[in-house]
Amino acid sequence: MLDHSFEENLCTFDKREVVLGVDEAGRGPVLGPMVYACLYYPKENEEMLRKFGVDDSKKLTSSNRDKINVRIRKETDKFGWRIHSISPEYLSCEMQKRRKTNLNEISHIATINLINSVINNGVNVREIYIDTVGPPETYKDKLKQIFPNIGIVVKPRADSLFTSVSGASILAKVKRDDFLLNWWDQPGVDKFDLNGNDMSKYEQGSGYPGDPKTKEFLKLTFNPIFGFPNIVRFSWSTAIDFINKDGYEVIWDSLESGEDNQGKIFFKNPKKKSKFYNKIIN
Repeated sequence: MLDHSFEENLCTFDKREVVLGVDEAGRGPVLGPMVYACLYYPKENEEMLRKFGVDDSKKLTSSNRDKINVRIRKETDKFGWRIHSISPEYLSCEMQKRRKTNLNEISHIATINLINSVINNGVNVREIYIDTVGPPETYKDKLKQIFPNIGIVVKPRADSLFTSVSGASILAKVKRDDFLLNWWDQPGVDKFDLNGNDMSKYEQGSGYPGDPKTKEFLKLTFNPIFGFPNIVRFSWSTAIDFINKDGYEVIWDSLESGEDNQGKIFFKNPKKKSKFYNKIIN
């Protein structure tokens, strides 16, 4: 399983007051992780970020993002950060389990956990800036209940308005892009699709559902019985459409609960052949 992964440069800045920005990359794609990053620093270091050319990561070329990312990471005594990569499997399972967790809630939890981790390590966070997920006032009220003594700003397009959020967006975007460049070499990621083919030979594109290369990747790696390899977010409508159109239907004969209240599936000889069974024997 491609699990959660964390990366950080912890700086306490001798208890000086710091500002912290949070942003994500990869909310919409059907492939790969969703990456959340926070960047924090004393206010006097913000001018250095501006000189680096920090801006909304979507406005920068890939080359410029990479250069700024390197410059931030070199200044380990000037900037602290924490990056959280959320696996496609986790996203899909949370969104399809019996008590579903929607993508907004997953995003809120990731943000809160990042902030808590920084604060719990002794960083004196006084201001937080966040690109909104959902209605900004509702999100802000939720955060204020958890962090009542910290100034919180939640705005749409915060990555274009606040330097700390712009920097976080670059860290998140570069992290996700690096993953997609060499995803088949990442620990826990399927190297072969469920048809037994080496997926490193396929071009996956940007991972966004509208990308023709991504569509072709999904087509090549789809297995009608088992679905997709674990780089794919199988809860996304693009993946579901493949399954509904070309997947074999399986009908469970019974679903019962054991004494431990855990659901158990019992396979019995079906009274009538399922569509899946018909396809297998014909």
